Amino acid sequence: MKSIGLIVLIVLLLAQAASAVRWVYSWCDGGTVLGMNGSGTPPVIATNVAYPDPVCSAPRSLRLEHNSPGDTPVVHVAYVYPLTDGDLVKGRVRIYDMPHDTTPAGHLWAHYVDGGLWNPAGDAGGNPMTNPPNSVYWRWVEWTWTFDSAGGSRDGLVIEVRVYGDPGDTIWVDGLRVTTQAMCEFPGNPSPVEATSWTRIKGFYR
Repeated sequence: MKSIGLIVLIVLLLAQAASAVRWVYSWCDGGTVLGMNGSGTPPVIATNVAYPDPVCSAPRSLRLEHNSPGDTPVVHVAYVYPLTDGDLVKGRVRIYDMPHDTTPAGHLWAHYVDGGLWNPAGDAGGNPMTNPPNSVYWRWVEWTWTFDSAGGSRDGLVIEVRVYGDPGDTIWVDGLRVTTQAMCEFPGNPSPVEATSWTRIKGFYR
């Protein structure tokens, strides 16, 4: 019986591996954000920029200027749907901000939605860490979410970048990668560039 259970598990993991796709977005098409939240008007000044602004992996990047007094503003950079219980969504992005324990700083976060991008359905958490010691300015920030439908009251996930600091503080974002079995919507056109390898999928389960 144990061997049968193991076979079933392997088949399920292989099915997930076959359908997982890594989506990539780099702001080269001039897009900015899908939406934003915060106390300012607008909460974040989001601009698609080129050199001499910091640019990492492509000709352009996303510039985010904090504009929410007394608040931490949030921009929405990817909408992942439809999702069901247990689905894994891995987000990875490069952020240009200040060194360890200083601001401005960018965090990768997410919230649940139900029935569309504009219907929030609860916080999904994310990477709470600030910059590692001795970090370089461009750094990778990543997180993996395990989807929870809360009994069917959620069907999607919106990936966020949060801007910690004070009004006027600025960070830059580039090279967004989302690995998921679902569809992924970015500020510009979605780009599924490669099927995820079995080795990468196994890493989700460690």
